[in-house]
Parts: sequence; C-alpha cells; structure tokens
Amino acid sequence: MKRKALILLSILILLPVIFLASKGIERLKIVLTQRSVSSVAPRVMEEVSSQGQISIDSKRNALIVVDNALNLERIKNLIGELDVPPRTFALSSTLSIYAPKKESIFKKDEEFIDVDDLMNLSKVSEKYEGIIDIKEGSKGKIEFKPSPFSLMVEIGGYDPTVRKLYFENIELSKASKDAVETLFKGKANLKEGVETTISVSKKSSTPPFRIGVSPTLLPEIKQEKEHP
Repeated sequence: MKRKALILLSILILLPVIFLASKGIERLKIVLTQRSVSSVAPRVMEEVSSQGQISIDSKRNALIVVDNALNLERIKNLIGELDVPPRTFALSSTLSIYAPKKESIFKKDEEFIDVDDLMNLSKVSEKYEGIIDIKEGSKGKIEFKPSPFSLMVEIGGYDPTVRKLYFENIELSKASKDAVETLFKGKANLKEGVETTISVSKKSSTPPFRIGVSPTLLPEIKQEKEHP
C-alpha cells in the first residue's frame, strides 16, 4: 500500500514537469550577487511571455523564471546586464525662471489670450546650472548657487537595454529665512545622455520655471594593482 502511495505521489510531482517539457517550457533560477531581487524583478517581468511566470526567492536573493527556452535566454542576458555593481552618473541640471508675468488686460475674460502672456514664456529672467556625480541607489543634491533653489534627487536603477535611469524622486525646493518651499516633486524614467525638460507653472512667489535634467553614464575606471 505504501509503495502504491509513493508511486502516485511521484507521478503527481512529475506531472507539471512533464507538461512544461511538452510545451517547450523550461525553468531558470538565477541568484543575484550585486542587486536586490526586488529591484530587478519589475524589469524582468516585462520580458516574460504569456506562457511564462516569475517568482522571487527573497531568502536567496534569487529569481525563478519559467518560460520558453528562447525567451529564457534573453531574460538570462538581461539579468546579467542588470545585476552589476552600482554605476556612476554625472547628473547635470539647469534651472530657468521665466520673467514675471504681466497683468493681462483680458484677465476677467477666459475667451481671450493676451499676447504678452505668450511672449513671457520665451523670456528667461534667471538661469542657474549645477552638476554632481551620483551612484545608482543613492541620493544627491544640486545647489543652484547663488540662488536659493536646490534640486534633491534619489536614483533607482539603470536599464542599459533602453538606456533609461529611474528617479525615485526629483524635488526642487526654494529656501528662505523662515522655511523651505517645495516647488516640484515627482518620479521619472529619464533617457541617459539626453536632457529632459520639465516645465512648471507659477508657484507661490516663484514665476513659471523650467528644469532640465541630463544623466550621463560615466565610464568605469579600473584601478591597476601596484606591483612591488
């Protein structure tokens, strides 16, 4: 009786494997050594086919992917590009503040557009620049000196397959004697090597402004060991 039960149990265990093999489906388990599995999993999920599935082994920091053989090879290569030591970026930014908006003579009538309002959008009264080096998974601050403005950033991960860097947070603030005012706050996926422009309407005492953010991947510098 026990022997029959063991045979039945073995068949039940092997059935999913046999079924997957008949469909050309294979299983891949990869232990990540440089990145947390939670940071890589969302990007890998985008590449899993309709036949596949993905699971996370948090204790071993591993990804388990079930998919067809061809797609598994692509996913394996993708994980290899993502599971690397944190990369360093030169993050440059420009802050352009538009000229103060003139009082519109048609301000009470929404059907009219004052030409002066449109012209003011092309006039920049103040412009500041700043740059910092920052690694994936870290925070940084660009000071737009000598102005009271600063840009706080928190960097997520970089996807080399699409050359995009994820920003967990981009926050522009203005300091005064009494307080610090947040003028803009958001998240974004920005293209590496390209300046992305964010335009923001008037905030409190600050006229409309534009933020330009450009992340550039810096080459890895390998230090050679000194020989005695």
